[in-house]
Amino acid sequence: MACIHSIFQMPYRQMEGFTIALSKVLPGLQSADYTTLFRRIQRMQIVLLEIHDQGDDLVVAVDSTGIKVTNRGEWMREMWRVHRGWIKAHIIVDVKSKDLLGIEITNKHFSDGEVFPALLDQAQEAAGDQPITQVLADGAYDQKGIFNRLEKDHINSGIKIRENAATKSGGLPYRAECSREKQKLGQIASVHPAASSGA
Repeated sequence: MACIHSIFQMPYRQMEGFTIALSKVLPGLQSADYTTLFRRIQRMQIVLLEIHDQGDDLVVAVDSTGIKVTNRGEWMREMWRVHRGWIKAHIIVDVKSKDLLGIEITNKHFSDGEVFPALLDQAQEAAGDQPITQVLADGAYDQKGIFNRLEKDHINSGIKIRENAATKSGGLPYRAECSREKQKLGQIASVHPAASSGA
């Protein structure tokens, strides 16, 4: 657990829940509480071997979140019909290092797709000579312009594509290719023994 804490920077409270869950599948393993983990790990001298990077692949993830611009409670908002709106924080991070590579702040009227090019520009500038090899994102980024940009920059898509996405080009050859690949993987998963067993 000390190694897990050091390598993955897992908080002690989360480690407590982790050991409880682990003890359910490994009957011989006793779970440990927050205090025990904290006290024992703090007294240990942990020396970890240096882990060398196995490649230069830079995988990034992009997402956004809404932030209210006022602390006014929901009851007050409904009672007095005061809606002051909210802002959106759009970020792009290095999946491996968790480093922030770009950030944009907009109002609620800007979609995720509109902000994506600026985020990717920031990330590419921050990465320097290291090329971005893949972008991970949810279905909000399943848009024509984004797929065209990824194809232009030779970046693999890790964007969640809609279930009814077309598998024929229709002016979007790269998105159609990703859609076909998704269907292929879905078919493989549906016949794989592990899928039916819930593994």
